[in-house]
Amino acid sequence: LRDVSLPALWGRYKAMRGSSAGVARSICSLDPVTGHACIDLVVLASYIKSGLPPASAHLMSIEGDMEGTAHGHNTDLYLQGLVWTLEMYIRGACPDNRYHYDSNSPKGAVFAEALLARAVTQPVLSHAAWEPVSLERQRPLLPFACAMALLPASCAPLLPLAVRDFMLDPLSPIADMYVE
Repeated sequence: LRDVSLPALWGRYKAMRGSSAGVARSICSLDPVTGHACIDLVVLASYIKSGLPPASAHLMSIEGDMEGTAHGHNTDLYLQGLVWTLEMYIRGACPDNRYHYDSNSPKGAVFAEALLARAVTQPVLSHAAWEPVSLERQRPLLPFACAMALLPASCAPLLPLAVRDFMLDPLSPIADMYVE
């Protein structure tokens, strides 16, 4: 997140981890019925706000933030990515092999406010909050597709000859993914 102090967040995290059980709510938990990882949006928003600069700088930092644009951010998709990552680490399986987030990270103040707005109707969020993931999206990528998803265009010579042009040809339908 932009505009958030990592040292302040780290200090708050250590304080939260040191709290006695039952005294403080946790950011993350497991749903006892489904086993899905869950995020408490109010606690996460409070945590993020603890790392924001003083109020005057915070108000100036959110001016002109571009919500949902190609160069801006998408708070819902960013939140989905957090839940996706948590789910992947806790369950040991990737819930959606096709998930991607290709925008800027939101500013901490904007993201915290979006979390609080969503918490009004959905205070605890899990991967199940979004549309069910199709079986196709759950299948692992083929090795060359995984390499294409991770490598920059300058690494095209490492790929099989049959797919190199997808990375190198400016007229390729996926050329915009490889602008360096």
